Amino acid sequence: MKRKNWYWILATLAILVIVVLVLVKNKGNGRFALNEEASLKTALGSERTISPDALQKLRQSNPDQLRIIDIRSPADFAQSHLDGAINIPTQHLLDEEYQRMFHKKDLRFVLCSQEESEAKGPWMLLLQTGVADVRILQGGMQQASEGQPLLAAETARFDYA
Repeated sequence: MKRKNWYWILATLAILVIVVLVLVKNKGNGRFALNEEASLKTALGSERTISPDALQKLRQSNPDQLRIIDIRSPADFAQSHLDGAINIPTQHLLDEEYQRMFHKKDLRFVLCSQEESEAKGPWMLLLQTGVADVRILQGGMQQASEGQPLLAAETARFDYA
């Protein structure tokens, strides 16, 4: 009797080990769009940024295929933003409604934030989720506001003063 019980216990443990190994092995496959080497190569490449001048030219040549994503807070966005920009704070980039937009193949995306360095993490996050054409505004809003006619200030509709 005891020998039969041991066989069942060993068989059950063997099956569990096989199931766990299969699950662990498949867990990492297809999880990110870029592997470590491709991520590093992309991060170090010059293709990640777009200058304010190049953005202006792109806006004039292909306005329907360009989406400018301002990842700052709604309060900062309301204070000033690039004309035509969409405000999607960083914490909402992975929301389902935005992910559908990000995965449209015919669109190009430009991330802007107060400083260029603030957009690097969200840029890599979008690349890892499979967004094909996404760039960072070179210099961020600080550089864009220096002599560039890109800013559109919000005006109040009502005066409560």
